[in-house]
Amino acid sequence: MEVRSLYREPAEQEELSFGALELHDVFKIYRSGPAETVALRGLDLRIEAGELVALLGPSGSGKSTALHLAAALDAPSAVRSAVWTSPSSRPIAPTTSRSCSRAETCGRR
Repeated sequence: MEVRSLYREPAEQEELSFGALELHDVFKIYRSGPAETVALRGLDLRIEAGELVALLGPSGSGKSTALHLAAALDAPSAVRSAVWTSPSSRPIAPTTSRSCSRAETCGRR
């Protein structure tokens, strides 16, 4: 009788990679009393390291708001996920605290 192991090597998995900046399903709503102004609705953005990107659009389309969120100068009203990566490509979750400096938020010290 031959005895064989039931163990099988798992198939090779792709290495998980993150863009330099990723935003998924980001919303930003400004409230003033009973009025609400939607600046961003469902923004999806992925920027790779070294990639040059330009934001284009008409006045009031959310370009500055998107840049403020990407720089962690403002917090989104709602977001499914957001990832900033450091120069070492280690994913860093953004903070929503306004008291943190941009260097702490982006993982650079």
